[in-house]
Amino acid sequence: SPVSGDQQPAAVDAATVAPGFEEKLQAFWAKNGKSAVILCLVVLLAIVGRGAMALLAAQREAGIAAAYAAAGTSDQLKTFAAANAGHPLAGAAHLRLADEAYAASKFADAQAEYSQAASILVDSPFAGRIQLGLAMAKVNGGDIAAGESALKGLVDNVSGLKAVRAEAAYHLAIIASDAGRSED
Repeated sequence: SPVSGDQQPAAVDAATVAPGFEEKLQAFWAKNGKSAVILCLVVLLAIVGRGAMALLAAQREAGIAAAYAAAGTSDQLKTFAAANAGHPLAGAAHLRLADEAYAASKFADAQAEYSQAASILVDSPFAGRIQLGLAMAKVNGGDIAAGESALKGLVDNVSGLKAVRAEAAYHLAIIASDAGRSED
């Protein structure tokens, strides 16, 4: 057929036209809508669950801190430490009990409490102080050789606190002086 100037464009077959964004989105939602809703719910529940766990942990810590603050007597501290074994505040309770025993010249009890505190507060700022107390409890409890060895260990620990190292050196000097070892 000859081409004429008033020729109309041919009708476009609907099957050959690519679907638009809206049709694609509608098809995706029809196929995956339930899965998308379930995934959103799972993510939401995970977020809420994590928040709830953090809230419960914070409430537990607040309860432990309140119980520690309320423990005023030695018996209450012992009960607190036993009920919260392994918690840093239980270590602080053992440290307080050790200091009380040391002040009362109950050096065997002090050694036991310092040892408990040391096992809990290993990497805390109190670690050197605990080791110093344990060493002095040994010295004053009659085990001078073990105490002196522990004090030497503190002095030789270059990563330890300078105040702890200085006090350990001071006590070593007193022990050496009392034993007549002026060269030490």
